[in-house]
Amino acid sequence: MNLDRSINKLSERLNNLYPDVNNNGPGYWKGRKIIPTSQWLKITNTISKTTGKGEVLQYFPDSYIPYVFPFEIPENLQEEANKWYSDYLELMEHRRDPEYGSTKCYECLLCPHRDESALLIGIHKVIARGLEQEKGEDATPIYPCPVINRFECPYEKEKELNVNNLFALGIIAHVTDRAFLKAFSMTKSNETVYETDFVTGQVKEINTLYDGRPHSWSLEYPVEEKLPQVEKLPIVPIRNVNDVYTALKDSETLAKVLEQGLEEYLSEKEFIIKLFMNIKDNVRKDDLTVYEPIFASHVQKSKCTICEDYANIHCTNCSGNVWLCIDHWRIHKKDHELPA
Repeated sequence: MNLDRSINKLSERLNNLYPDVNNNGPGYWKGRKIIPTSQWLKITNTISKTTGKGEVLQYFPDSYIPYVFPFEIPENLQEEANKWYSDYLELMEHRRDPEYGSTKCYECLLCPHRDESALLIGIHKVIARGLEQEKGEDATPIYPCPVINRFECPYEKEKELNVNNLFALGIIAHVTDRAFLKAFSMTKSNETVYETDFVTGQVKEINTLYDGRPHSWSLEYPVEEKLPQVEKLPIVPIRNVNDVYTALKDSETLAKVLEQGLEEYLSEKEFIIKLFMNIKDNVRKDDLTVYEPIFASHVQKSKCTICEDYANIHCTNCSGNVWLCIDHWRIHKKDHELPA
């Protein structure tokens, strides 16, 4: 019994002295030697494009490198390289590497990397501000998190605002963003007029400038490439920050946006609505960003010649004012096809 305790204590001491001992002695991990990252980079930079790639799989760099292989792995080394990479990430986890730890924060609600994306509206900041207010008016701001390192997370042991909840809310913020962006994309498509020459098979887009004036781009697209991308009318038009702000504060409007854009997360709709209704008094416009807002078009659109639904595809081949919806432009296209 005393011997067991002594062995355990010795093992603990060795682990403290040599944290990378893995049945191979200090300085090794999973049978491969750990070398300084600078040495690893030197090896990869000097390796031939066609030979010697297997050499790097004999070592592990001692810190995290986002793009660890600056070359294509040959097919005969793919399986070994995949195993190597899995072991490498385990090593970084074991060492609690701060750079690797920062990558594990990306899906957290409080990680500021979301601010760098032009494809996000800012829903993460809205939720974070709501969480702050729940702690009281004098609460310390929680966004952005000052510790972008999962291994040093300040919320690891908190009961109310624990790290698991922050990651779950990060997902909620992301899917809500996507729902609004879906509505934005549909609105933008419907504010565009598609001048279509079915004889030549070319489409030209007419967009709207900030003052409402139409602007026709010189670039033309193939009919079968562009028209299938034209989207149907959105349930709720989203053109700018004001539209997002209004939807986040009204449960019925928000429900319509979510029903249209949540896709696989539709089961979370009621939770998301409840979340935003609880924090709606703390929603601020300056937390939201809509890049390139949509301006209402002064270009006259019409109804589909075939079904009388909304239409923004205009046929330039017909002498009459022929407009088509997304469901019927192919039928009209046949009228302009040359007989075989």
